[in-house]
Amino acid sequence: RTLAVMEQRIKGLMPALFGRRAPIQVLYQATVHGYDHPTALSRVQGNASVLVVCAHSSGHLFGGYTGTTAWAQWNGYRNDAAAFLFRSTGPRAAKKWIRSGNGNDLYCDSGSLGFGGGRVTGLLGRGAPHPTPPPRSLFCVANPTPNCALRLNLSEMSSSYAAASNSYQSPEGASVTNTDLADATSGWTVSDVLFVRILDTDEPSYPAMEMRGWDAAHRDSLRNEVKTWSPPVDDWPKVVNVLVIGEFGEGKSSLINTFASAVRGRETQLVYARPQDSHVTLKREDLNFAKRVGAPLRVTDVAGWDDAVPWPTYQRMLRAIVYGRVQHGETVQPIVDDHLARLERTRQSAPFEEQIHCILVLRSVRNAGTSLEQKIKSIVDEYNRDVPVMVLLTKCDLELDGDPFREVYANDTVLEAKYGLQERLQMDGSNVMPMVSYAASTIHPNEEIDIMALTILNRIFSRAEYCFDRNDELMGTP
Repeated sequence: RTLAVMEQRIKGLMPALFGRRAPIQVLYQATVHGYDHPTALSRVQGNASVLVVCAHSSGHLFGGYTGTTAWAQWNGYRNDAAAFLFRSTGPRAAKKWIRSGNGNDLYCDSGSLGFGGGRVTGLLGRGAPHPTPPPRSLFCVANPTPNCALRLNLSEMSSSYAAASNSYQSPEGASVTNTDLADATSGWTVSDVLFVRILDTDEPSYPAMEMRGWDAAHRDSLRNEVKTWSPPVDDWPKVVNVLVIGEFGEGKSSLINTFASAVRGRETQLVYARPQDSHVTLKREDLNFAKRVGAPLRVTDVAGWDDAVPWPTYQRMLRAIVYGRVQHGETVQPIVDDHLARLERTRQSAPFEEQIHCILVLRSVRNAGTSLEQKIKSIVDEYNRDVPVMVLLTKCDLELDGDPFREVYANDTVLEAKYGLQERLQMDGSNVMPMVSYAASTIHPNEEIDIMALTILNRIFSRAEYCFDRNDELMGTP
């Protein structure tokens, strides 16, 4: 395949893998630079945020990503909490975080490189459809020693998988040779291998936050970025519409007030927590940040969910809000008169600029109930392809035990919750973020809270731009 074709295919994976479009730089292509491990390593050495992409004759793309660790000939394993594996047959991609738990996330020696050591095998289940369906282990092309979920020896990748020591790693961890899988793999060849640097994955790791600083200068820079944002395309909406949702008591009002305070530069209360019985009457309340605090945002706040309204009814209400069938300031009474049914029958979706462009779902760092996560996953599954969804872990201050708020990015309990949620929801790390909100009685705005809030607001603008671009694709706009 030509470089241009492969670049387009890889760019098409960015939203599925990283939650938005991202620029790329091809560092190595086997069909151009040769199937040679030392050559590949010399071209990629010292670079982190690298996506290794393998294409083979079935049409699949598969590979792995290294986030914070730069490739080098370590002659052993390295840990990388941001590393993951993926496979794809189109713009949709199955993705799995590695996090082996034993420090064996990445491997590199003088002849090969790999992802996922020890117990990380068979990560993605069944292979993608093929005229002769391959076994579940199709994704995992591996040499069983050392035990990697994906190991590449470039000198052997240009020939059939049956060549030399290439083999598959089954979901149970046993090595399965190609001789045993001849019916599924006969004649399949790797058509190309690329090492691609992702230039802006937009995930705020703790070291990166430390590098940029936690001082007033950094806060002011972020605040200016938020207040002066404008769409990069002239006919895109000039105001970003954000929907904030979550279970009752997860901190929606505190978060919105924290956003407003961070932008204004002084303590601001725009909303107050609702009583829990407010669900019987649900009102769409749009907070015009452009007018009230000086940022081009319209934040939509609705009551949190609980057992007062059945979850399917709440989902219908969200759908009506996301697509603009519920207007600003309008009250919805799903229990009393089935107002939602009338809206669905009589109203079309609003113009795109009045629809929701980004959804924030709040979940307390300590609230790990299966039922709650199923609800969050249903939101992610329904909307995330067209309307980006971000999950914010709230009430993280409870885990800090007096440490500075900035330590939220390094706290073990918070990180365990973040990475676990990413894996279960199959979301990219930049879409699951911890947050400390101010509370008028106990926590007051300060530089560190402002920086966290402004970082998230800047990320919301980035996600909204993906939504705008996606809408252009759906509408056929060039």
